[in-house]
Amino acid sequence: MRHIKKYNEELRPYIYKQAGEKLTKLGHPKRGEELTRWADFVQNSNDNKITNDRLENGIKMGEYEIGLWNSKIKNDAPVITGKFYIYLSIHVDAIRERYQYWRSGEDQLWLEMLMGIIPADDETWVTISEYFEPGEMPYNTYFVNDIQLNISDSFDPGAGDVYDDDGNITWSSDDPTFSPNGSFGFSPTHESPYTAFFMNRADAVKFRKVLIDIFEGKIVINPTNEHPGGDKEWLLDELCSEKDRTLEEFEGIINSIKKVNVNKMYKD
Repeated sequence: MRHIKKYNEELRPYIYKQAGEKLTKLGHPKRGEELTRWADFVQNSNDNKITNDRLENGIKMGEYEIGLWNSKIKNDAPVITGKFYIYLSIHVDAIRERYQYWRSGEDQLWLEMLMGIIPADDETWVTISEYFEPGEMPYNTYFVNDIQLNISDSFDPGAGDVYDDDGNITWSSDDPTFSPNGSFGFSPTHESPYTAFFMNRADAVKFRKVLIDIFEGKIVINPTNEHPGGDKEWLLDELCSEKDRTLEEFEGIINSIKKVNVNKMYKD
C-alpha cells in the first residue's frame, strides 16, 4: 500500500479546507463551502477500500494526460485537462447480450469496457472540483467513456456451409470463429456529457500496451476470490469455458489490440 499512502499525502485534503476558508473570508461563502465539502469528501474517500483498490489498479496502468471534450459541442478545445489514473472494468452484461446477438447472426460482436478517470495530483483535483459534485465521483472515480473493441464481424448463418461429395456438411457457418478486425472507439457513457481522449500520442500508445498487458495477464485488474486473475480471467472463463471458444480465438483478440489505431485515442 506504499503507493496509496504516498498518493493520499499528495492530495492533502486540508489544502481544500484552507482554500475554502480563505474564499469565505474574501466574501465568496458559496465557493468556500464547496471546497470545504470537497475536502471532507476526499478525506472520506481516501479511507475507503474500494477507493484504494481502484487507485491501486490505476497505478499499475500509469499516469496519463487526459482531456475531456463536451460531446454535444463541436469545439477543438477540451473543457477539462489534467493528470489522471484510469479505472477499467469489463461490461459483463453487455458482452453476454452481444454474444447472443452475434451467435444468431444479427450483429458484430464487441467487447465493452467502462472507463473511469481518477485525479492524480492536487491541481487536477481542484480543477475537477469546479465541474463535478462529489456525488458524481463515486470512490474518487468519474466514469467518462465506454470503450468498444471489435471481437468479430457479423456472419450469415448457413450461407457459408461446406459440403463433401456425399452432401454432408464438413464445416458450418453456424459455428464461426472470431474474426476481430481491430476496430476500436471511445464514446461517452449515458451519464456523462464528456468524452475523454489522451492529450498526446505517447500516452495513447502506452494505453494500448496496457490493454495488451491486461489481456495477456501481465497486469491484473479487478481481481476477485472467484477470479484472482481479474478481468482477463473472467473473460477467458466466459468465452472459453462457458461458450466453448478456443484459446486461439482469445489470442486473436489480443493480437487485434496490437492493430488498434492509436490516432482514435488522442487529440493534441
